[in-house]
Amino acid sequence: MKKAACLKALNIANAVLSNYTYPKIKPGDITPQSESIEDIRACFNELACTCDKPDVINALKRIMFEPVTPAEILVLRGAVRKELKLGGPIDTDGERAFIGKVNCGKSIGA
Repeated sequence: MKKAACLKALNIANAVLSNYTYPKIKPGDITPQSESIEDIRACFNELACTCDKPDVINALKRIMFEPVTPAEILVLRGAVRKELKLGGPIDTDGERAFIGKVNCGKSIGA
């Protein structure tokens, strides 16, 4: 359950980050992703009830409620890896940490 909640937190962060605007990123360079409020609330509850430390939930709150850049996903990924005892971070490339769009994208259900 903890692993599922942590992975859901990463998906929520992707949705939130994809809907912000950033000074150094041109409009259209990030394809927006959606997430329901019900799923977000459920994820917060699952994180609060399964995680041993507050790092994952705090990193997700930072993405949701503070001005950040897409590279902030690295902090959340690191917190998830630590919570799940997977070792240290394996991606440290802040410039390409967040996938904004791809040229082969396909809508879900299409």
